[in-house]
Amino acid sequence: MKTHLSKRNNVASLLAFVSGILLILSGTNGADSLDFIREITLSIINITLVEKLFILMIALASFGGLTVILGGFLIRKNKILWARLLIRLGSGVGLISMLIKAFTTTMSGDVMFPSLFSLATGGILLAFAAQLVSKKDNGKNYFND
Repeated sequence: MKTHLSKRNNVASLLAFVSGILLILSGTNGADSLDFIREITLSIINITLVEKLFILMIALASFGGLTVILGGFLIRKNKILWARLLIRLGSGVGLISMLIKAFTTTMSGDVMFPSLFSLATGGILLAFAAQLVSKKDNGKNYFND
């Protein structure tokens, strides 16, 4: 039995692959965002298990584009929840963190026109788009070969 990849998830996986390549070329990863969140969380909740989970997430996030590409493969396997998690970790982007980064960059006056068109920005936006486009297949797309 072979699975048929929906058009939507095919596009999402391609977006993730291209995003991962752009993130690798730019040297961008999601570890910085997670480290900041880790510090805040551990100052409020100092539990060893939580700290170990953050260490695992930061380790995955430090691979950046490779983690995003792995998320693209998981989309192709219809493991959407895990795919989105890896894409978020690798790119450092979820909706909330993307809005926070845009707000803080704008408020600090660090917005420079060339940085809007960098490989990193392209990779992050494509990673975000891959998360939005991907959708769990409900099983109606399966057929026998």
